[in-house]
Amino acid sequence: GGWNIDDIEVGTRTPPLLPATLRLLPEQPTTETSVQVLVQTDPGQLFVFALGTNSGPTVFPGIPDLAVGGAMLTLLGFTDAQGAFATSFPAPSVQSPSGSMWFAQVLALDANQQIVRSNPSRILFTR
Repeated sequence: GGWNIDDIEVGTRTPPLLPATLRLLPEQPTTETSVQVLVQTDPGQLFVFALGTNSGPTVFPGIPDLAVGGAMLTLLGFTDAQGAFATSFPAPSVQSPSGSMWFAQVLALDANQQIVRSNPSRILFTR
């Protein structure tokens, strides 16, 4: 017996672009290191960054579900002329040997003034 492989197709899948993207760097920061928050959406648009202790969802009528819940910290901002926003914050002190997982997402207005959401992100704070 052998393998009969007749049809092979090699390619690259390109995921659809989201109307807003969020990156948190590094993905596993240690206590008191700086965490960068990078938001990309339409130029000059309003957004809300949410960071919470669980994955939610947080539901408000008429707004896309937010994959963030629990105790939340929010930041309101505007993207620049290129649609970018960047800031940083110090990673919190973590007592648990296994670290502390937090969840983040962005809600933003697109060029048509519709509320859109970014990719959900997770960040593990460690000692």
